[in-house]
Amino acid sequence: ISTLYEGSGGINQFNISTGIKLKNLYLGVTGGYSFGNKDYSTKIRFINDSLAYYVSNSETKTQLSGFFAEAGAQYDIKTSKTSLLRLGVSTAFKQKLSGKRDNIDATISYDGNGEPYNLDTISLTSGVKGDILVPSNYSFGFTYSNNNWIVGADFDFAQWSDYRYYNQQDAVQNNFTIRAGAQFYPAKDNTPANSYWSFVKYRAGFYYGNDYIKLNVNRPNYAVTLGAGLP
Repeated sequence: ISTLYEGSGGINQFNISTGIKLKNLYLGVTGGYSFGNKDYSTKIRFINDSLAYYVSNSETKTQLSGFFAEAGAQYDIKTSKTSLLRLGVSTAFKQKLSGKRDNIDATISYDGNGEPYNLDTISLTSGVKGDILVPSNYSFGFTYSNNNWIVGADFDFAQWSDYRYYNQQDAVQNNFTIRAGAQFYPAKDNTPANSYWSFVKYRAGFYYGNDYIKLNVNRPNYAVTLGAGLP
């Protein structure tokens, strides 16, 4: 038996954002509308030397739509005349999408261009309504900067254990990511203009975390990054 799993789709968003400043405090909100689709199928072919079997196809198509909201805050602390500590936090609230799902089980064949077409429909259900729950996620972090240094770190967390698709769980898990980085800019007010390498911005960083997809073998995602801004 040969089994082919295929999937496609995604979510698009239309949004509008606004914010206000209250002295050293910045507040912002985003709201909008999500819409999209997903199309998953499983095609099974029996491999046989003497008999030819049609290919079976089980396919689910879902249209998704719903409103969403996000909010964030940032606070600046002046630690000296040339240095600034900036704190930030944000969240994307749990989102409830409305779904309309079509299921089909059929035998199929392929035309001359390799495109599948239905031969015999075994079962078909159309327009089944349900909900998709997209989990909330949270982020907080900081940056510290002065004339020569920028140092920052972020922590992100998403509660994928709350995810539901038509009241069903999926192979997902809570995930987190830690990111940190720094930039060094050697130039000072009296640095000669012909000292080229003093005006290069040197950067380094890393991130570490786990994926929200739950696999049999869970390995962390991590990387170390190096870079430079060349004037």
